[in-house]
Amino acid sequence: MRTVTLTAKVSAATHCRLDPFLRQQTELWNAALAERIDAYQKVGKTVTSYDQCKSLTAIRGAEERFRQFPVQPQRTVLFRLDKAFKSFFRRVKRSRVSRVSRAVIEASAASIFQSRLFATARYA
Repeated sequence: MRTVTLTAKVSAATHCRLDPFLRQQTELWNAALAERIDAYQKVGKTVTSYDQCKSLTAIRGAEERFRQFPVQPQRTVLFRLDKAFKSFFRRVKRSRVSRVSRAVIEASAASIFQSRLFATARYA
C-alpha cells in the first residue's frame, strides 16, 4: 500500500471553519460506531450504513449544527465506517485478526462512546 501525505496551507479563516467540520466528522463517526455496537450487543441486530443515513436525516432535521455543513461528507463518514466494519469482519472470518486484537477491540468498544447522537433507545 502506498501512502501520500499532503500539507494543506490554509488561511486562518479557513482553519476556523475547518476545525468544527473535522470535529463534527469525528463525532459522527464515534456516534455511528456506538450505535452499531449497542444494536448488536442489545438485540443482535446489524445496522447498515443506509439505516444510519436515515438516522442522519433525522439528526439534521433536529440539530442546526449538522445543517451548517453539506450532507455528502457526513454520509461519506457513514459509508467509510460501513466499509471498515465489512473489512474487519472479513479478516476475522479469514482468521487474520489475532486474539489479542479482538480482546482489545471488545474492551475498548465496551468502555468508550458515552455520548450518543443516534437514538440507541430503539435497541433497548
